Amino acid sequence: MFVASQSDTCMRPFFEKVCSMVSLARIATLVEEVAAELKLPAKVVAATPGGDDRSYVEVIMTVAGCAEEPCRLMVGLHRSGSIEQLRNAIAETLREHPRLHDQNLHM
Repeated sequence: MFVASQSDTCMRPFFEKVCSMVSLARIATLVEEVAAELKLPAKVVAATPGGDDRSYVEVIMTVAGCAEEPCRLMVGLHRSGSIEQLRNAIAETLREHPRLHDQNLHM
């Protein structure tokens, strides 16, 4: 389950352009799509705005198959970026996950 925002737009004063942001629901879907493409068994458990900056979100997922479970991974994203930028940031974080386990095993 994840928390969805009520609006996909960030409201600015009338003299500034209204900027659009990717919804939390869409970001959660992107995370699961990228995880599936990387063959990483991950399930989003939460997506929430981080702090006062509504464009920044934190997505928490559970990754199956880790040596110690539950295995949680968090990715922080700025949802004002393009879908491609979001996918790249998600993929970078997910690719790093197995290396973190390898480093912990060798300590």
